[in-house]
Amino acid sequence: MYWAYVIVLGLCNVLGLCNVLGLCNVLGLCNVLGLCNVLGFCNVLGLCNVLGLCNELGLCSVLGLFDVLVVSSIIFREKDEI
Repeated sequence: MYWAYVIVLGLCNVLGLCNVLGLCNVLGLCNVLGLCNVLGFCNVLGLCNVLGLCNELGLCSVLGLFDVLVVSSIIFREKDEI
């Protein structure tokens, strides 16, 4: 049940081109529009964790959403400083 909530929060949503179960495609890679990079690690906009790593089951980490919010705030701070 907990993982269902994680998926609903957008950590691996349908629009991110990961399937309903939050798993990446057969090769473990989401395409460019799926907001995963070439190495198959989800990027910051994919709402996966800071390192972009999914766990061994192909599911996004529990802390993914929190980590993205932290990274976003850091990015905005850097832009303000420029």
